[in-house]
Amino acid sequence: MLAIAHAGGALNGEAYTNSLEALDTAYGRGFRWFELDFKWTADGRIGCRHDWKDFGGAAPTLADLKARFAGRFTPADAESLAGWMAAHPDATLVTDVKEDDQLPVLETLAGAGVPQERTVVQLFDPNEDDAVARAGFSRRSIILYRYKGSAHRLEAFLRREADPPTAVGLSLAQARTGLARRLEGLPLWVYTVNRPADVRHLRGMGAEGLFTDRLAPEGLGLTATRAVHPVFSYGTLRDEKVQRAVFGRRLAGRPDAIRGYARSMLAQRDPAAIARSGIVHHPVVHPSGREEDEVAGTVFLLTEADLAKADLYEGAEYARVRVPLASGGSAWLYGAADGD
Repeated sequence: MLAIAHAGGALNGEAYTNSLEALDTAYGRGFRWFELDFKWTADGRIGCRHDWKDFGGAAPTLADLKARFAGRFTPADAESLAGWMAAHPDATLVTDVKEDDQLPVLETLAGAGVPQERTVVQLFDPNEDDAVARAGFSRRSIILYRYKGSAHRLEAFLRREADPPTAVGLSLAQARTGLARRLEGLPLWVYTVNRPADVRHLRGMGAEGLFTDRLAPEGLGLTATRAVHPVFSYGTLRDEKVQRAVFGRRLAGRPDAIRGYARSMLAQRDPAAIARSGIVHHPVVHPSGREEDEVAGTVFLLTEADLAKADLYEGAEYARVRVPLASGGSAWLYGAADGD
C-alpha cells in the first residue's frame, strides 16, 4: 500500500503542521507522496493549514501565520511549496483544499510553479471534475467525506471507463462499513491511519493507499510510490519468504487465473534465485494452444522498483509478457523465455 504523508507528516510528534520542516522530515523517512491542506489567508495568499483555530477562526495574513509558528516550524505557502517541489523532483503532491471553491486555489498553486503533472487534486464532488481538468490537472481523485449527492451519480463517475479517478478517498470509519465493499475493484485511499492493526485490516480489504502521520514507507508492507503494475504469479513469488527476500515485505494479492497456458517445472540455473526460494526446480508456464487449459495463481500490484526487482529475480529463464486474466483485465506474467 502507498503511504502518503498526511498534512506533510508529523513533525516532532505534532500532526497537521503542513510545514516545510514536516515535508523535509517525511522525505528523509522515505515518503514520496505528500498531502497538504490549503486555505486562503486574509491578504489573499495561500497558507498551508488545516483550519484557523489558532487564530480564533478568523483567517490571518500570511505574515501573521508564519509569525505565529516562528521558531517551531514554517507553514508552507504556494511559492515555498513550488520551490520545495522543484528541489524534490520525485515528490508527488495530494491537495486537500479547505475552501468551498477550490479552483482559484489550484490555479494560484499552478501559477506559483507547483507542477500540475505531479499534483493529484482531491475532488469533493464529481461536478468539480471538468473545471479542474480544464485547468490542467490531469490527476484527480475524489474524497467522500463531504459528498452529499446521489449514489447513482457518484457510481457513474467512479466506474466510468474514460479518464477514471486516480483513487477514492475514504475515512477509516467508512472503510469499516459496507461502503468499502460497494467500491470493490476501485483504488481506495484511506485516512488517517496510524495504527499497525488498521494497516493489516486495510491490506486485507485490498486498499491501495493510506494517509498517515507517522507510519513510514517500507514498514508494514507500505511503499513510497504507487503499486500500479499487476503481476500474475503462479509460483515462488507467492511464497512470503521469497517476497521478503526480493521486495523486503510481504505482498497482498488476490486469486485469479490465466487460460490457454499449461504449467511444468524448470531447473533453475541462477544461484541467487535458488538461494532465495530454497528450491532448484521452479514452476514455469507455456502457451498450450488450448483455451480450456487454466493455471491458477495470485495477482500482486507492484511498484516500478518492485517490477525491476522481480525481473532480476526471475532471470534469463523467464520472459515477462502481458496476458489476459480470467477475471478480466490483464497482468504481467513471467513465462518460459523460449515461448515453447
